[in-house]
Amino acid sequence: MRAVTRNPLADPGLLGVDAAASAAVVFGIGVVGLAGFGSLVWFSFVGAALTTVIVYVLGASGRAGPGRCAARRPGPRCARA
Repeated sequence: MRAVTRNPLADPGLLGVDAAASAAVVFGIGVVGLAGFGSLVWFSFVGAALTTVIVYVLGASGRAGPGRCAARRPGPRCARA
């Protein structure tokens, strides 16, 4: 998770990946009516994977913003922001 977000403080619990996996399992039990362990594992995996993709997309959309300019030398791209 730290490599995906390029944040040394990133943690799956902090980003909600484990909560999404749990919510997917609850959805599988409550709405779909699954009872087998194997199918619940797949629901958990899909919930965690979808959340990871959402976190990556949201993080990638903000990489060119003004926050990135403070971490490096000011350049022409940072002056426009």
